[in-house]
Amino acid sequence: MEITLEQSAEIKKLLTKCKLWQKKEQIVKDFSLDSHEQIGKLTGEEAERLKVYLVELEEKGNKMRRKLLSIGYQMNFDAPISAAQKNMDPKDINFKNVNAWCESDKSMHKKSLNRLNPFELTETVTQFENVLKSYKTERQKVAHARR
Repeated sequence: MEITLEQSAEIKKLLTKCKLWQKKEQIVKDFSLDSHEQIGKLTGEEAERLKVYLVELEEKGNKMRRKLLSIGYQMNFDAPISAAQKNMDPKDINFKNVNAWCESDKSMHKKSLNRLNPFELTETVTQFENVLKSYKTERQKVAHARR
């Protein structure tokens, strides 16, 4: 069974959404039994397996973005840090501040939150979790010093 135009379009859409278009050939090759690098040369079965994989990756990426935002809340990233943020919704402030951290030199990938692919997000979540640990440790030291 050959790949359909619908399957091909869906795979291209998912590769773009997952920020993996530049790795397209390698990903397609990994799912092709005949080591084809072009989407159009996949069988219908291979295309379906690739689609399932990409959908799962997209969901994983979205889950990791939510986790980064959750960590941001734990470190008070929803508190305004500038006059421009004073009238903003705390959710928007948190997103802006987490995004700014992701783009900063402190982050290993230095990309905006929505430009990180699922593999980069995994590394970024781990790094941000370490920042959270340091933040909590520092807060405990401050709390002990006040006693």
